[in-house]
Amino acid sequence: MSWEESVKRGALALAQSDYDKAAQSFETALEAATALFAHNDWRLSQTLSFLGQTYFRAGIYGSAVEYLIRSTRMVHDADPVRLAGDHLSLAYISQSNGMTTTANDHVRKAIKGLKHYRSQSAEVCALIDLLRYAEHKEIEKSQIGFRQLLANAQLNHITRENQQTYFGTEPDDAVETWQKLMTMGAQGAASGNQESLIEAYKNLNSAARIASSTFNQDHANIAESLTALAIVSAQLGLFDDAEELFGKAAQIYEGPDGDPGKLAILNLHMAKFYSDLSDHNLAIDALAQAAQLLSSSSEMPDVTNSFFDLLQKANIHQRSRELLKNAIELEEGNDLHKAIVLYDHCLALTENLLGCSNLEFTQILRFKANLLEKLNSFNESESLASRADEIENELVARALEIDRLKAHLPALKRVTS
Repeated sequence: MSWEESVKRGALALAQSDYDKAAQSFETALEAATALFAHNDWRLSQTLSFLGQTYFRAGIYGSAVEYLIRSTRMVHDADPVRLAGDHLSLAYISQSNGMTTTANDHVRKAIKGLKHYRSQSAEVCALIDLLRYAEHKEIEKSQIGFRQLLANAQLNHITRENQQTYFGTEPDDAVETWQKLMTMGAQGAASGNQESLIEAYKNLNSAARIASSTFNQDHANIAESLTALAIVSAQLGLFDDAEELFGKAAQIYEGPDGDPGKLAILNLHMAKFYSDLSDHNLAIDALAQAAQLLSSSSEMPDVTNSFFDLLQKANIHQRSRELLKNAIELEEGNDLHKAIVLYDHCLALTENLLGCSNLEFTQILRFKANLLEKLNSFNESESLASRADEIENELVARALEIDRLKAHLPALKRVTS
């Protein structure tokens, strides 16, 4: 079995928490990588990291340390997310064994690697590439069938009793109107500017309403409408609405007449959605479902890099939260100087992973500000508190802006009820 195929199988098993199968696949991949690639090849370092993370999640720390150390020694052109995630796993193991100094050293190395890194990069780009590939294949496969489906829908409407109309359209041209609105919505969404996105939202909302009154309630065209509307809703910052719309589309695709290919694409969209929100665990779940659905395809796109980036980001986020918990415990135990070191670690990890425009970052700022006040460092404490205030005010202003926007957009009630 090739290195690529072994890694694909291992990544899918790891996504499904099948650690035995994942470890077996990655061990096979490591044998191939060692035989085929140079000692500083990224494929070798990635395989070592995969193995280390697999054993780490399985709780087999001895094997995890062996592979993670080998991975972190490969720093030539290294992925900063891989290095940071592996160092933080080693930090966790070291701390569990009472090796605080070693643990702090690994945390510092993780922070150093992430110093010039910002979110919204590798895994999001990889997910976008996956989406483009999968959607292209789906269009190729279904284009002829789709046109026949539209013709059938029109025929069904001609013979239906109690026919409905929408905005003056007759049932026999409702499908054509729906298709036109979907096309206009997709074009507006692609532009990316606010005005075009708002117009796209209105067109796609209308398309979704037409679909709801034209097709059966479990029809794939309704799911397609809801998916398109969810994507634009997310672009406009209407995240709760987007999540609801994605969920309703998934219910249709998961039904008896659902299309596994379209469900896989929907899960890729959801993986990107959750990744954009830095909810990496939910992104991993969505990506794992997409990979499982695509695994039967002879031309399955490779989700390995996207999955691995998400996995490591989830790992970094989890380790950061554990450091915050440890810092709070140290502060409560009046070990203030050790606590402030951990607060600094948390701030650095959170800023580099999530950015500073989020409530998680401001919460850590306030924890550190309170601690500095206890240490009589009043000026620095006040400075941190003011920075937290500024960020929170910006977030409140953004939330109010989104509320005002939503008030002027057509409601989703008729679409999602």
